[in-house]
Amino acid sequence: LGYLHETGDGVTQDYMRARILYQSAVDRGLDDARLRLAICHLEGWGGPVDRAAFLRELRAAAESDYVPAQRILSSVYFMGFGVPDDPAEGLRWIERAARLNDPSAQLQLGRTAEALRRMGLMSDLALARDWYKLSAEQEYLAAMRALARSFFVPSSTDFNVTTGRRWWELATE
Repeated sequence: LGYLHETGDGVTQDYMRARILYQSAVDRGLDDARLRLAICHLEGWGGPVDRAAFLRELRAAAESDYVPAQRILSSVYFMGFGVPDDPAEGLRWIERAARLNDPSAQLQLGRTAEALRRMGLMSDLALARDWYKLSAEQEYLAAMRALARSFFVPSSTDFNVTTGRRWWELATE
């Protein structure tokens, strides 16, 4: 109901009512309502902009293992939005989401591992491929393409056209 009031879908759009309903849902233990409440605080919907409240609600949602909140909190730390930028903390949150079997987070971790390899901080693509494969096995198309592409890296010690092609074909299907 809070979301309907937030968006005006079938009811009069009323951010204050949405915020009240989200808070009520949070008070009753619905942790995923925390993310919507956090966004209300961030955007100033139904009350003043309050970045501290945004971060508090976002963190609480992430700590309750609500994966979308974990992905956003990870980005907050990577960007330094309202907090000092802290790539290690950002990585911790995205890894937590990935370990909860979120294909988007797994893809992001694969991309991060691949970037670390390009910077010379990792010796091979094994970790990136492991995360890509976990995501790809859930039929996450972007991960299938990323995994395929990783086998066509000329500087890779395990350049493998056959395996790369197989993942491209799976993505195409």
